Amino acid sequence: MKYAWIKEHVNEFAVDSMYCFMEVSRSAYYAWLHRVQTNREKDDIELTTIIRDVFRNSRATYDTRRL
Repeated sequence: MKYAWIKEHVNEFAVDSMYCFMEVSRSAYYAWLHRVQTNREKDDIELTTIIRDVFRNSRATYDTRRL
């Protein structure tokens, strides 16, 4: 979560100050940045897309149980 926030705001703030503020090391951030996605993460992204599409197609009326 911290690393994703840093990546999202890299053009807005100084990276070194974000490392300090978020209490993460530079090496840990770059290790996270260059890691390979796991199969589970890929599946989660695919399922999230499907769930959002079904929710939109239901005109946002379906709740979690119905989805």
